[in-house]
Amino acid sequence: MIVQILLSTYNGTKYIIPLMESLLGQDYPHMEILVRDDGSNDGTVELLREYAANHTNIKVVTGVNLGFARSFFKLLEISSPTLLIILPFVIKTMYGYRTRFLEQLSSCAATHHGPQHSISRALQW
Repeated sequence: MIVQILLSTYNGTKYIIPLMESLLGQDYPHMEILVRDDGSNDGTVELLREYAANHTNIKVVTGVNLGFARSFFKLLEISSPTLLIILPFVIKTMYGYRTRFLEQLSSCAATHHGPQHSISRALQW
């Protein structure tokens, strides 16, 4: 079973290296990391591209700033996992943002025509 981790980033140079090292340190052999950068201007994209150049299981896409919920919907549109894990790129204040993320994801789900099974899995997180 392939596990695909979806990660949306925005101006995260301070946290991206520890996060990527943690993800790459996992022992599950069939893991892919799909990253969408949401318009960073601080070097995050360059760091991510370095990781992608050195690891075949990392794919990086870039785009304009949509906000984290819509950025995840873009990721859902291009993902193709057997099992999907959505990972909000919020490290220090993850618990406060988790509720906000799920609320925004829920409100977007009403108008989005993407993979509903993935959305419902994300909302169970």
